[in-house]
Amino acid sequence: MRFPGFFCDKKWSFGNIFYGGSKGNCGKIWLEKGYLNSMMLGSWGMMEDEMRIGICDDEAAVRHELCRMLKQYNNTITLCQYVSGEDCLREQNLPDILFLDIKMSGIDGMQVARTLRQRGKKVLLIFVTADESMVFDAFDVAALHYLVKPIQKEKLYAVMELALKALGKEQLQEQEQSILVKSGNVKRTIYQKDIMYVEVLNRILTIHTLSEDIDCYGRLRDFQTQLGMDFFRSHRSYLVNLRHVNKYNASTIYLTKGQVPVSKKQYPVFVHSYMKYLKKEML
Repeated sequence: MRFPGFFCDKKWSFGNIFYGGSKGNCGKIWLEKGYLNSMMLGSWGMMEDEMRIGICDDEAAVRHELCRMLKQYNNTITLCQYVSGEDCLREQNLPDILFLDIKMSGIDGMQVARTLRQRGKKVLLIFVTADESMVFDAFDVAALHYLVKPIQKEKLYAVMELALKALGKEQLQEQEQSILVKSGNVKRTIYQKDIMYVEVLNRILTIHTLSEDIDCYGRLRDFQTQLGMDFFRSHRSYLVNLRHVNKYNASTIYLTKGQVPVSKKQYPVFVHSYMKYLKKEML
C-alpha cells in the first residue's frame, strides 16, 4: 500500500500521522513524537528518553492495528512503519523495539533479523507471525519474544512490559566495572566499557580504549579471565569487547573504532557468543 507524499519532497499530514517524502525512506510512516516518562516505567527506574518503536509488516491492516493498540498503550511513543524487509534494512536510525513479521514477500523477517544482527544492531526484536511453528529460529537471532496473529491486546501489552524492562536493565544494574593495570611505572584504572579490544605482541599487551592506547606486560589469557564473559578471544592475539561490535564477517570484526581479525576456527564460536551476549543484554 502506498501513501501520498512518499515520492516527493513535501510532507503530508493526516491526524497524528505524518507521511514523509523521500525515496530513501519510501515505506516509512512517522507518528507523533513523544517521550516515555519515569512514572510509566515505574520501579524499573528508566530515565526519561525518546522511545521509538518500529513495525515491519507487508500487510497494511496489521501495521495499522498494531499502531492503534500501541498508541492506546501509551500515546506518547514514536512509531514508524516499514512496508517490507528491504524498507527496514534501508533504515539508518533503527528504533529501540522492532515488531517484525516473519513471512513477507521479498526479504522475509527472519532474514531481516539475521542481517541486522550481522551488522551488530542491538534493536529489541519481537516477531509477529500467523504460524507459531515459524518462531523456532528466533533464538538464533536473539529475539526477545513473539506474537501470533491475530494479535491480542493483552499479549501485546505483556510483551511490551518485557521489552521496557529489558531496555531499562542497563540503567538499573549500571556499575562501573574496572581493572587496574601497570603501564610503565604508573598504575592506572581502566573502565571495562571503554575497552574496545586488547592485542598482544611479544608479551606486551596493548589495550585499545575509546580515547587512547595503553601498553602493559601480561598474558592475554589472564587478561581474558579478568575481564569476563563480555570479552571474546577472536584470534590468538586479539581479545574483543562484544559491547563495541558494530558488524562482522567471516574474517573481520568491525568495532566502534577500528577492526580486528577473527580466525576461521573461532568465527562460528564468535557468532554464537555474540548472539548469546545480545540475548543477555535484552533479558
